[in-house]
Amino acid sequence: QTARQIDEAAREGAVVEVPARADAKGLHPASMAPLPEGILGLLRTQTSINRLLVDAFANGCRRTLLQALLLDPMLIPAIVNLANIHYARDELVEAQALYSWALSLDEDCFEAHFNLGNVHHDLGRHEEAVTRYSDAIRLNPTYADAHFYLAVTLEKMGRPRESKAHWRAYRRLAPDGEWVDLAKQFSE
Repeated sequence: QTARQIDEAAREGAVVEVPARADAKGLHPASMAPLPEGILGLLRTQTSINRLLVDAFANGCRRTLLQALLLDPMLIPAIVNLANIHYARDELVEAQALYSWALSLDEDCFEAHFNLGNVHHDLGRHEEAVTRYSDAIRLNPTYADAHFYLAVTLEKMGRPRESKAHWRAYRRLAPDGEWVDLAKQFSE
């Protein structure tokens, strides 16, 4: 029974780990009782969510991300990517709400901090942008784009002294980066 259930899950694209013994003659899965229906239901749901996410990320499809969120409203990658779609469409209020939602679920989501910084920057809320970019850098100090956008924002605020360290960080982290010439100009 369990072997059949695992085979069905694998055909649906799920990876299911089972206890096994390996020896010179091969791999020998441990005999197990049938999986409870609740566990099978979770496997089916997670498999569906993963399929939806792969499709949504490959195609940038808002509708598919919403379907994944219907199955799991706490799915932070789907929330952030849905916000990214709104941001790309210049729907900043919607993007801001979604990034904030992601942060309410995981305050250490550096992508949400960084992207929310972009929203605040675009809305002219430079102090809030500085806070979000700084949070992104605190969580992921090697994220070059966060250093770049923090430096740009600090320059716009008339704080070139503070920006220099971030221009230099961008140059160090992305020596072949898109904005390295600009960073050289401001960091020297």
